[in-house]
Amino acid sequence: MSESQPEVRMKDIAVALGCSVATVSLALRNDFRISEAMRARVTLQARKMGYKPNPLVSSLIAYRRKPGHSEAGTLAVLTKFGVLQNRWKFDDYFYFYSRLWNGLVERSAELGFRVEEVPLAGTENEGNKLTRIFRTRGIKGIILFPGGPLHQPYPAMDWRHFSVVAAAFHSEELPVHRVASDHAQAMKTAIQHVVALGYRRPGLALTPFLDPGIRFAMSGRFLAWQQGIAPDLRVPLIESKAPELDRKAFELWVRRHQPDVILSLTDEHYGWLRAMKSQKASRIDFVHLAKKENSPLAGVNLRSHEVGRSVINTLARELYLNHSDIPKVPELILVSGEWQDGHSVRRKIATDK
Repeated sequence: MSESQPEVRMKDIAVALGCSVATVSLALRNDFRISEAMRARVTLQARKMGYKPNPLVSSLIAYRRKPGHSEAGTLAVLTKFGVLQNRWKFDDYFYFYSRLWNGLVERSAELGFRVEEVPLAGTENEGNKLTRIFRTRGIKGIILFPGGPLHQPYPAMDWRHFSVVAAAFHSEELPVHRVASDHAQAMKTAIQHVVALGYRRPGLALTPFLDPGIRFAMSGRFLAWQQGIAPDLRVPLIESKAPELDRKAFELWVRRHQPDVILSLTDEHYGWLRAMKSQKASRIDFVHLAKKENSPLAGVNLRSHEVGRSVINTLARELYLNHSDIPKVPELILVSGEWQDGHSVRRKIATDK
């Protein structure tokens, strides 16, 4: 039996024609703002590529264009970055967030929405004001974006008027629908690959600040796996009370426990490892648990771009069904990561007989 063909998206048509997704969307709806010639080109290309409109998408667009909903197509993205401002959207250091944002923007355009960032700095006591502003503008969809201080509460808005979806794991004070990377699955994938490559003493280096932020999913999966191997092969977690992992503590941990491969969520640890001036450290390999698509390191790509797209799908569903307020039964949707090879691990290790 032949495999089913992947779904053709508006983005694919836009790439083929060298135009924007918005142009394709309008042309397929025969919108007069697009020239007749361009509408014909888009329609022909869509037919050639086998594009099939999604009836749910059509319903959502019809909903968005109802009279009295002047900005019903605007989705508010609440962020807590403060002084970082827009840096997180473009700085490679904030890769997970920037790819997540791009996924939100891309899928929103495909469904006829647009996203608008609403920084929350200084709005802790402005819940009623934000509620009035959003209702006046006809904004009904809200996205809770990760990042920033976990302790900063969300403004006490009247959530009864809004459909709300959280992106990734962060503050859990609001029990809303959530879409996140599957960190436990990512750890399982990483372990399977390093074991298959012949590594026997993997060590996990997690920043103390990040571990609780992802519900201890990675450390929990790692510790559970260690229960199935010989005690002398178990590399303990790094002990650190500071929010950020100290370089000296990292180097001491490496020297004391001698893992043969280090698993980490940050490439900074890779730099520390390679800067250690010892022959033993030079033989230790590295796996990135949040690998960037263009990184030469081996590891697991958490696919935050797909998380962003799934957030929009979930929020669009809630809007279409006219669901609002904090849900009685919050849903958690997990997006699987994927292993990507890189030069930071060896192809195959000769194991002891």
